[in-house]
Amino acid sequence: MSLSARPLLLVGALLACLLSANVFAEVVSETLIFLNENGRDHLVQRTMRTEGSQYDFFVKKKIDRDALSYVHPNQYDWHADDTQLNRLHFNDGSFVVMYPDRFEEEIEVDENGVFTFNSWNGITREDGHFGSWNTPTNFSHYAYAWIVPQNIEIIDYQANREGEWVSRANSLSFFASDTNDLTFTIRYRNRDGDADGVSNRLDRCPQTPKGAAVDEHGCVSDSDGDGVANTDDRCPLTVAGTAVDSLGCDLDSDSDGIADHMDRCPQTPAGALIDRQGCELDFDADGVVNSRDECAHTPYPREVDQRGCEPDQDGDGVADALDKCPDSALKAEVDCQGCELDGDKDGVVDSKDQCPETPAGAAVDAIGCELDSDNDGVVDSKDQCPETPAGAAVDAIGCELDSDNDGVVDSKDQCPETPAGAAVDAIGCELDSDNDGVLNKTDLCPETKPGTEVDATGCDRTAAIVLDGVNFHTGSADLTEEAKGILDGVAASLSGLNSLKLEVGGHTDSSGAAELNRQLSQARAESVRDYLIDKGVAADILSAVGYGPDKPVADNTSAEGRSLNRRVELNRLEN
Repeated sequence: MSLSARPLLLVGALLACLLSANVFAEVVSETLIFLNENGRDHLVQRTMRTEGSQYDFFVKKKIDRDALSYVHPNQYDWHADDTQLNRLHFNDGSFVVMYPDRFEEEIEVDENGVFTFNSWNGITREDGHFGSWNTPTNFSHYAYAWIVPQNIEIIDYQANREGEWVSRANSLSFFASDTNDLTFTIRYRNRDGDADGVSNRLDRCPQTPKGAAVDEHGCVSDSDGDGVANTDDRCPLTVAGTAVDSLGCDLDSDSDGIADHMDRCPQTPAGALIDRQGCELDFDADGVVNSRDECAHTPYPREVDQRGCEPDQDGDGVADALDKCPDSALKAEVDCQGCELDGDKDGVVDSKDQCPETPAGAAVDAIGCELDSDNDGVVDSKDQCPETPAGAAVDAIGCELDSDNDGVVDSKDQCPETPAGAAVDAIGCELDSDNDGVLNKTDLCPETKPGTEVDATGCDRTAAIVLDGVNFHTGSADLTEEAKGILDGVAASLSGLNSLKLEVGGHTDSSGAAELNRQLSQARAESVRDYLIDKGVAADILSAVGYGPDKPVADNTSAEGRSLNRRVELNRLEN
């Protein structure tokens, strides 16, 4: 199936399964959705039972191979080359696949917290199929079930096809026979809307704030009977009869943390440190309470002034008794020992430091600035290339520039404008491995022998160009994915070579009717020509001829010889 024909898959857990070969007498499909408590995350179990020999199963692009929890049979092929879907190919008509998923666009939630799930995104495939579908026949038996947690209540549900709905305990199932293109709508909600532990049916206060303690009726309780509900009560164990504020705590008129009925100093200044009786502290016992003590940690029993501070002759804020630098410059910032500060610890005091924020451990000069050993403008601590040659232009990390990002710095790059991603040699120029004058990136024959005369494609101008690996699906002119990848490279090489005249030659082995082989080889040659034109090759330089079995290059009596005879070539018409 072509990429354009694949469905924009239904949302949610129902993903499309597509028959690859065989017409099944019976197709049994079972889908189980194990819903998580949040109403979106879920585990999908998809089961198919058929009499066919193979089956393709498609999943959303976001489901990668590592997300598959369980696959049976475990022998399958994984294909991720489609931009919209990933595909599991089973060589068996029956399989089981499990993987985690999450409902996103499939779910809508209204203002009452009701979830509405729709399994189909409304887009119909080109063949008319939609929803959960099977081709080419209907599902013989179809089962679809949701298993939900205790907190989820299913409100109602419907399907677009006739079938039997069965609701049991915490599950909802749908069963149908001889049907196809199914869609489902299921509405559900959380049984406990405010998550207070009381179900909606019994909850007299259905909008209790999250986390609030409630009684058996779902309403906020007041444990200490102070008139403040527990949800707002910051002091839920207040002694009965005690006057409280709006937060449920004992009154504290001076806000010192001691309730009024226990406070011996009820007018303590705001923010003052107090003892257990609510009175201000005098930490250093110098006779000046903390709120007035500008030097609250004076060692006992030193003499202090009315501010509670020791004498400081140089006015640097460090008492004379502790000042190790008693002659500090006037107004200089000092540390706790009375010595000038060195904020960045580089050995240069701040008053002399012209780079006062040098990183810790960085080597500095006499004025406190970081060293730049190679004088490239990037200091050593940030310079990842500390020995840059003098005068070389560098980037922010001190390394020489490489303007075309080819791994060769500009000073050594003889091809400074190499295209992005191109492989280059030691002097920065694109590679030509076989030295035939055609760069590797456009050389269709990158291993030409020395001395061979080549054309603009890099191939021997006297011989046909065999497109190895350009194969087709059996009995058709449909290119394989591998062949398309090879032809993409051929198209890139031929792009712009409008002076060439090339014939796409299709060849088969001698198996089967010769005329049918000629028709098939013609169709295949045209398929290759059309693909190259679609990829940008000028149409007027290409023609297509199918030779069937008429031009073998090997003996058709052996499998190896027949394989060599089945080929596609580019022939120069001037030859």
